[in-house]
Amino acid sequence: MKAEVRREMEEAEAQSRTLAARGSTLVEALAVSVQRGDMVSVVAGAGQFTGLAKYARGDLLSIEGQAALIECNLAAVDEIVVDTRAARPGSSVVHEAESFAARLGLIELSAEQVELVSIGGTKVRGSITAVGRDHVVIQTVSGHDSYVSLARIVFAVRPT
Repeated sequence: MKAEVRREMEEAEAQSRTLAARGSTLVEALAVSVQRGDMVSVVAGAGQFTGLAKYARGDLLSIEGQAALIECNLAAVDEIVVDTRAARPGSSVVHEAESFAARLGLIELSAEQVELVSIGGTKVRGSITAVGRDHVVIQTVSGHDSYVSLARIVFAVRPT
């Protein structure tokens, strides 16, 4: 009798998780990975980055790789794989940026060097000088201004 009750409870719990997943958004699912401190791999086109899930909000996922901080445009990624579910608590969710564009704006203000990676794999390295409504202006390391479509940027990589 106890085994039957336990089985029914486990089935009800599984159904509850399925219903919750059907009603969630991608960023809500990723917020759980942030809170747990999961290792994730983000895939877009031929590019992939793996790191600790640090922040998720709007269309932004931030991960901490071995040698870089990677900002991911969730609207442009192909797949996110939870490589390792953490048993320890991860990051507490601190409000940082509402969106991928807002994060790029913060990078602009910091004057940090960044590498922008497009969906097609094109990489542009330099300092962001402006974040427009639909594009980013980056002064390349060779001193030229480059205009990159915001919708095509999948990763912004900052060395640590």
